[in-house]
Amino acid sequence: MSYARSVQKFRMNIWEEPGLPRILIEGDSWADHPLVANLSWSLHLYLRNKVNFLNISESGDLIYNMAHGSQFRKLTSFLKSGLFDFDLLLLSGGGNDILVNSNAKFTLDKILKTR
Repeated sequence: MSYARSVQKFRMNIWEEPGLPRILIEGDSWADHPLVANLSWSLHLYLRNKVNFLNISESGDLIYNMAHGSQFRKLTSFLKSGLFDFDLLLLSGGGNDILVNSNAKFTLDKILKTR
């Protein structure tokens, strides 16, 4: 299997298939919803045994959090470490970035309001 949710599993996948492209996935529920098919798992099913995936996404993540604090440090540590040499970063964000935010100009009613 070429899909991993942990660094240890990802290392094992690379050891077993070192020549496969490596994709790091970080995102919200679109990338990692626990109850329904999501982007990460769908890509894995489609590209099975052709790509090594490391999914560090968590349902409910916000793009803001991915760019700040502990989530940002986690993401940049993977990218800067040089341990894995990723070929692609797949970053997913969306709905709750709009619904859950403190910017009054970016609330759902402002976005959907028509003139």
